[in-house]
Amino acid sequence: MSAFTVERLSFQHLSELPNAWQNADYLALLTKLNYDSPEAIAPAELKEMTQMALTDLEPAEAAEAVLSHLFPDDLTKGQIDQLAHQMQTEKLWEENPNFALHKGFFTGTQLLYDA
Repeated sequence: MSAFTVERLSFQHLSELPNAWQNADYLALLTKLNYDSPEAIAPAELKEMTQMALTDLEPAEAAEAVLSHLFPDDLTKGQIDQLAHQMQTEKLWEENPNFALHKGFFTGTQLLYDA
């Protein structure tokens, strides 16, 4: 058995994960939100338009749309509904026991927060 000593050389606060959201994600969300002709939006404007579309919804409804996009096969409708409400007050990426979902919770929360 090997022993290692780990020393933290620096610490950086991340407010978002680089490249976590792609234009295809924004297009899919806009389509899910029934946005008219999302494919006609210039690529440079997709993130902003997605955020604007999310702000038109109630917070839980916006969170449901984001979670259902991020976890189409991992969460049930009931879980998404419950987590959408919890997202408003809790850091799901820190508290949820399913580690495989943490990245999605973080990126989803960040998109909603920015919106």
